[in-house]
Amino acid sequence: MKTVSYFLFALTLTCCNSQKTLLSESTKPAVQSSEFDTEAIPLGDLNNDKIPDTAFVVGPKFLGQEEAYGDCNNGKCNINILFSGGQPALHFENAVGAQIENIGDIDKDGYAEILIAPSWWVGCHGYIHVYSYKNDAWKHYGYADNNVCGRDTLAEFITGIDGNTLTLEELVWDEQLEDYHEKPKAFIIE
Repeated sequence: MKTVSYFLFALTLTCCNSQKTLLSESTKPAVQSSEFDTEAIPLGDLNNDKIPDTAFVVGPKFLGQEEAYGDCNNGKCNINILFSGGQPALHFENAVGAQIENIGDIDKDGYAEILIAPSWWVGCHGYIHVYSYKNDAWKHYGYADNNVCGRDTLAEFITGIDGNTLTLEELVWDEQLEDYHEKPKAFIIE
């Protein structure tokens, strides 16, 4: 099983690295996976082809000891997210990991939408990004600002789905109360 997983990972790196739409030559992940922290995240079937899809979060290369808490190679703590289905990779700066979840096919186009929350070593404040795969590219619909440690899954931040509108809970600063409060934020998936 480990050999099959490694083969799929290597195949994914090869196919995804050939797609240059979202990653420049300098930010493409190296195939030497031993230099990077890589996490495989099962996503279920994203594209309705009856084959389970996986996201591979390729973390930054660390200087010296692993997880040197901010001591990333060249000061760049960036992640790349590769997909087993051959979709282009996604790139996030100032991150060392990510949560990724399939939230179903909201717009009924045959491709499931996903939520991505890039993470850092400490702290819970973060952004929950909304993505859909359209015309051979990832479309970013925006993000909701929230305490990403507050729930077991990203889907728990969904407060509603109405037709092709996805609503996420967002924390918003209230000047009068001098505190955060929850407010719905809608994303129209089209």
